[in-house]
Amino acid sequence: MRRWAGLTLWLLLGAWGALAQSRPITLDDVNEVASRIYCPVCENIPLDDCGTTTCIEWKIEIEQLLREGQSPDDIIASFVNRYGQHVVGIPQDGTLRLLSLLMPLLLVIGAGFVAWRTTQDWQKRKNAPLASATATPDGATAYRDQIEQDLG
Repeated sequence: MRRWAGLTLWLLLGAWGALAQSRPITLDDVNEVASRIYCPVCENIPLDDCGTTTCIEWKIEIEQLLREGQSPDDIIASFVNRYGQHVVGIPQDGTLRLLSLLMPLLLVIGAGFVAWRTTQDWQKRKNAPLASATATPDGATAYRDQIEQDLG
């Protein structure tokens, strides 16, 4: 009896997996994948928002690939392999992804350092003793004396 119950349970689980795979592909499924891919013609427009002929063809291809049982990640990897990194918003290559995340951070740190150094320089200039107004070079004193003599 246990053997039949186990066999029945095993068959039901197998049928459940087959039914789950055979569910129809909806427009939402296609748009979920298309939202992660960018239009090759328009700039910075996701495939699910674009209505160009190329985008419509790509959506049809995505639907066919989903029907064949490919996962969304496999489909995106296929598009990246064929058309390059520019079809996805975030680079798929680990090094490029790390660079795209670190570069803004490094730029902010660099800008902060430059701002800090500039502030330090301003503080040094502000606190530096001013040159005396009465102290003049020797040539300037002679020139001033000559002007006072001419005017007076």
